Amino acid sequence: YYQANYSYLIVGGRRALLFDAGSGTHEITGVVTSLTHLPVTVMPSHLHFDHTGGIAPFTSVAMIDLPDTRADVTNGRFTPSRYEYLGMIDGRAPPTFRVTEWVKPGTTIDLGGRVLRILHVQGHTHSSVALYDAATHQLFAGDFIYPTTLYAFLPGASLAEYRTTTQELLATLPADTKIWTAHCCRVGER
Repeated sequence: YYQANYSYLIVGGRRALLFDAGSGTHEITGVVTSLTHLPVTVMPSHLHFDHTGGIAPFTSVAMIDLPDTRADVTNGRFTPSRYEYLGMIDGRAPPTFRVTEWVKPGTTIDLGGRVLRILHVQGHTHSSVALYDAATHQLFAGDFIYPTTLYAFLPGASLAEYRTTTQELLATLPADTKIWTAHCCRVGER
């Protein structure tokens, strides 16, 4: 897939969390079930189509609990808006699914021996999420940061929010934090 997305399966002792479900252009559930037999919850880093297009087959979905995300629920079903999803770029319709776990920014998800802190990392989108594992000093950053061009001009992006979030992360995360991004190197970029 041309977006070259990474999805992360983070496995604990009791359950696993899939951070981003990919674009939906290829089935991801088979790969996930081949890697773990634990119950899996999927959580999108943000609502763009290349991160949520494959979310519909999952029965356990976690979502950051913000007024923006709660506003996308109708009759118990979540559907991202046109400009949150941006699927029109690839002719894709937004998925509709049930959110089974709403998580507030700053709270944690315990996978059983592995605890992930939910960070609200505004900038790329207002409802962007990162996961921080304090025990291993790992930050799963979604599209907040990656080693190529950052997209701070799309609908919902904000350079001011990027700046504020970056300052907060630099002030609170250890200097030896490893960052796992949702995209890497595109052809011709370093």
